[in-house]
Amino acid sequence: AGRRYRDLAADYGDPAPRLQINASAGWTLGRFGAIGLAYVGIKRDAVDGKDIFGPSVKTPAQTPAAVDGLIFLEPAQKAYVASASYSVQIRRLSVFATGFRDFAYRGGSGVLVGMALPLGRRSSVSVDASASQGSRTVQMQAKQSAVAIGDWGYELAAEPVQPQRAFASVTYKAPFALLSGGVDYSAGATTFRSEAQGSVSLIDGGVFASNTIYDSFAVVDTNGLAGVHVRNENRDVGITNAKGRLLVPELRSFDVNHLSIEPNDVPLDTVMDTATHQVRPQERSGIIVNFRVQPSHAALLRLVGDDGEPVPIGSTARLAHHDPVPIGYGGEAYLPDLSDQNDVQVERSDGGRCVVRFEFKPTGGEVPIIGPLQCLEQTP
Repeated sequence: AGRRYRDLAADYGDPAPRLQINASAGWTLGRFGAIGLAYVGIKRDAVDGKDIFGPSVKTPAQTPAAVDGLIFLEPAQKAYVASASYSVQIRRLSVFATGFRDFAYRGGSGVLVGMALPLGRRSSVSVDASASQGSRTVQMQAKQSAVAIGDWGYELAAEPVQPQRAFASVTYKAPFALLSGGVDYSAGATTFRSEAQGSVSLIDGGVFASNTIYDSFAVVDTNGLAGVHVRNENRDVGITNAKGRLLVPELRSFDVNHLSIEPNDVPLDTVMDTATHQVRPQERSGIIVNFRVQPSHAALLRLVGDDGEPVPIGSTARLAHHDPVPIGYGGEAYLPDLSDQNDVQVERSDGGRCVVRFEFKPTGGEVPIIGPLQCLEQTP
């Protein structure tokens, strides 16, 4: 770009570079690693008040930028940097090295070498050393990230070369916040810090504390059933509280999110319409996701005829105002929605009919087995 070239950005203090060059190349050497080369060149003129507001500017107070009493000036920029890098994987150990030189400035060169070793899915250790323009640094680091609820994390770092520095911190990802604390030693001074990051959400008459919500969230409601595991994209995100609710803070707005509950956590004497839901929330909003878990008041009946033999397979049993259900081996039939007093109409596979009368008392968390119950013949 020529010296007199201007664009919209230049009118606000960010002129186009007069020269800019970017070039890179890379080679993969298989098990021997990879090599990369790069070159970056840039030349940009200095920016002052006259470039932004014109030659008529006399004092900063006369410029629009002086409303806040500030004018931002930028010096000229000139850099021609060449760099080379090499990395190789030796089993689990990663080794890397990078060197650069800036041909626009004397002594503008440096090198960085290091290695990193993962210790598991969430932890690693690393060591690196660098030297540039007469300064040298060595840093050793060990860290473990806290990803899921209930995870502990830590970070240990030390720089033994002057000026000496050491740092240690611990992190815990609680259901209600991300808690961290640490100590930092640098140049003979020690600093302690503690921090808590989280969110408080109010929705549908409830108040929920959670980790920081960056996009959208949902409140899963299991109709008052506590202790049910909830999953987001098949990952466990928590357990419903005493009111049967759990806030899920990591939903993607305007995208399909798959929420589900663990069916094995639902008692046998309950029914639910589905164990999964697909939701598409709006940006920075919350939604209620209802899993209709309701008591079934069900029992397994063992039905026999006048002769004491089980009602034959292929027969059906029907409770008033309900659809008939099949009778299986041993005269067994599963009937939901029972009341204190029940009359069950049985239609045998041979065309005969009989009726069963019995009392029912629900047993929490179980489906009781009732019988044998005699099916009394009905005369036409």
